[in-house]
Amino acid sequence: MVAMHAMFRASFDVAWPLWAGGYPSQDEALKVLKDSEGDLRFAIEQRIKQLFGVELELSQFRYQGGSYRAITNLWPRDNPPNSLNLLLEVRAPETIINRREGLDVAIPEAVEDLATLVMTFFRDRMPGARRGANIYDVETRWDPGPRLAGATPLPATAELPIFPAPEPPAPVLKPGGKIFISYSHKDAKWLTQVQVALQPLKLYQEGIDFWDDTRIDVGSQWRADIKTAMEEATIVILLLSMHFLASEFIAKNELPPLMKAAKQHGKLIIPIIVEHIFIPPALGLDEFQSLNPPSKPLAGMSKVTQSKLFAELARMVHTHLS
Repeated sequence: MVAMHAMFRASFDVAWPLWAGGYPSQDEALKVLKDSEGDLRFAIEQRIKQLFGVELELSQFRYQGGSYRAITNLWPRDNPPNSLNLLLEVRAPETIINRREGLDVAIPEAVEDLATLVMTFFRDRMPGARRGANIYDVETRWDPGPRLAGATPLPATAELPIFPAPEPPAPVLKPGGKIFISYSHKDAKWLTQVQVALQPLKLYQEGIDFWDDTRIDVGSQWRADIKTAMEEATIVILLLSMHFLASEFIAKNELPPLMKAAKQHGKLIIPIIVEHIFIPPALGLDEFQSLNPPSKPLAGMSKVTQSKLFAELARMVHTHLS
């Protein structure tokens, strides 16, 4: 029996314009995808075999409703959800994984090819397509399998930790809330960017406030201040960098209670990848979707892309606390 190992995981975020009667609601889109899941899965399996020329395995195929995502950014974003998230894992024979040759080019090209397939599927199957409603925007992300990335291989039965199964809607929150920002002092410039991005919410959305250790007064019980701020926070932003992961104080005093509170009390954890890093699996941070993919850290982005990312952060906070 040929040993199979994870070659890559790919995420496809599909969004469409909001147009009553012309495009599906998110529930309608999920129903169509559920009814046609076998067809889409078969099409993807056949395409990846064609693209790589070898027998591959689509080992995991999962989807769930996404949030509201603007197609043109021309209108306010306080709208119903209009996207779906599809995540799949492709496994390949050990000989292909060990050889590696050409996979750094073949995998991203395959992901883009599959994005076209997914877009075509939505255009053909979703309600309204025959009436001309056929604009479906697909954003892709992918990561190589652990063997290709030099990480510890996962067992063949490992579930997808970054794509939790859909959960019942969270209870409606009252407007306002507190945000706790955890960071390394070496990354103070990125803290400033986050503060600037959130400041308009603090000024114009009643009850919203953000806290970081620059708010600690001289002579105060600073450990108690940090503990209180963490407990009161509804949202936690983590600026993940090498300095952050190397901080003994963060490792012992901030991450453990924050992770525990996220699981027990439903705090929203938003990791932001500052630079290329390896995140030890023992931290459990792979359970939380980062604002930007690990392959696209802040430090490598242009000013324009950074601004777009921080605007997305503000939108996410606004939506969660509204």
